[in-house]
Amino acid sequence: MIAIIPLVVISLLSYQLSFKIARDGILESVTYSSNQLNSSLANRFEQMEYAANAMQYYMYTLVLEPSHSITSQLDKYSYIKNNISNLNYTFHFVNINVYTRPDLLFSNQGINFFKLDELSGRGLSQADLQQQLNRMQWRLFPGQREPFVKSGSTASRDYLSVFNAFKKKASSQLEYVYFIDIDEREIARLLADSSPDPSVQTYIVDSSGYIVSHPDLTKLGTMIGTDMMHTVLNNPSSPVSFNKTQLIIHHNDISGWYVITEVPDTYIRHHTNVLVNILLVMILLVVMIALFASLFISNSLSSKVRRMAKVMSSFRLNDTHHQILELHMPVSTEKAYLDELDQLSLVFNSMIHRINDNFRTMLVMNLQEEKLKFQLLQSKINPHFLYNILESIKTCQSLGRIDEANAMITRLAKFYRLILKKGDELITIRDELEIAVLYLELEKVNHSRSLTWNIVQAEQSEHFLIPKFTLQPLIENSIRHGLRSGEVLDIQISVEYGDEDMIISVRDNGTGMPAAKLADIRTSLGRKNADTKRYYGINNVHKRLSLYSNGRSGLHIDSAEGHGTTVSVFFQQMLPDDEEF
Repeated sequence: MIAIIPLVVISLLSYQLSFKIARDGILESVTYSSNQLNSSLANRFEQMEYAANAMQYYMYTLVLEPSHSITSQLDKYSYIKNNISNLNYTFHFVNINVYTRPDLLFSNQGINFFKLDELSGRGLSQADLQQQLNRMQWRLFPGQREPFVKSGSTASRDYLSVFNAFKKKASSQLEYVYFIDIDEREIARLLADSSPDPSVQTYIVDSSGYIVSHPDLTKLGTMIGTDMMHTVLNNPSSPVSFNKTQLIIHHNDISGWYVITEVPDTYIRHHTNVLVNILLVMILLVVMIALFASLFISNSLSSKVRRMAKVMSSFRLNDTHHQILELHMPVSTEKAYLDELDQLSLVFNSMIHRINDNFRTMLVMNLQEEKLKFQLLQSKINPHFLYNILESIKTCQSLGRIDEANAMITRLAKFYRLILKKGDELITIRDELEIAVLYLELEKVNHSRSLTWNIVQAEQSEHFLIPKFTLQPLIENSIRHGLRSGEVLDIQISVEYGDEDMIISVRDNGTGMPAAKLADIRTSLGRKNADTKRYYGINNVHKRLSLYSNGRSGLHIDSAEGHGTTVSVFFQQMLPDDEEF
């Protein structure tokens, strides 16, 4: 009896300690998975926020530059419509809808553009929006029906949306409201995939307790209890016990919503009993079996624990948020019988697999975000080009070549009238070649006897679209770096068809470049981010072209020292919406 009492005490203490360790481990793993989910949601919502900021910029053209002519309104409509298509294509949104004043010509379009009076279809009124102007709002819009010509269906869908309403200070009327919509089921699938067990439920609520996304469609749009919402608001970052469940709460800073994971106590007890049962079996074996047999069995069981401990010891929350987890429990699913440790290993392996899937999803979303950022880089090229031309004009004036300076100023004015007239990111090859010829004529003033050029293009190729200001930096490089004293620099520009691409080559007979420098430029083009200190012009062109390529890089450069340089431009075959042959 004296020997049994300490054994019973040790057993009870071991049970309590093991239960606490296992419980904390399960909650920690679910918390980490929930944190990864919240990061994935934040990335998706951040894409919507980026798109909303971009739409705010596009829509300012309607407010700050009012148009009274039909032609001007149609130009702005086409500009905004093309940018909406680009945002939808880049980020896979369901809709980007704009509600405008009825006096605008395109407010009756009925696909992406609607009148402000039609806001009632979203359960909103202009009076409601007057209370919260000029700031982003997030909301669930259930039961939305899109025009049949757009969706091909009359079925209703539930949208998670960010929207913004704008009104001039001096006006009492709204100017416009735009909505960025994604399908609520897209987010619900992420919530369902993040749960390690069907009994573990993850859903999203707003600050009032309204459920805006839930894997169970019947619970969408319902309210959680007041007591539960009070618990959520007062425990935003740590697990808390509530009504026989553990609540894991994360606040989403982008949308202001709360991501709630409910872990039932029964789920925790079920998984912690695995370890507790193993300890009880080991104790019974110590009492009933001889010392040698107990040591043998204990060693056999502890070997699995050691392997699990070795794998789990390499798992750190703070060390794995930026890379794929290369962890795997050594367990075979082909065994006839799986003991509790094997089952726990399978649960751990499944958790690691889900974490890695969420991480890969985050990578894809981050790459999509970069596409929008690259479009903003081209704004730095125009000042660089203008600086070089003004330096040339200054040089002509300093040398007393006033006529040449005046000619350059005239061509420069024509050049900027052309590029400012074309407001879109994509223009036709015909317009891009016209810009290139104007630039060559500007340079011809300084190199009248040293510069010639020729343009050859395939039939009908001038109708295809190309990112604006693509050829000018390449031609400028040919002149600045390829012109040899006393020799004529000949530039050949050709436009050809590829299998699925358009190919434009800029070839010169200049000085070329050493192999080491060519390799350095190719390495710079291969980097993810554009180098802003070296090779800025070609890096910018390359990154912008890569947004319109079919799996091929934007630029390919070939050069040999003393034999000239060839730059080949690859981009997707694209036609304007209204182009007909």
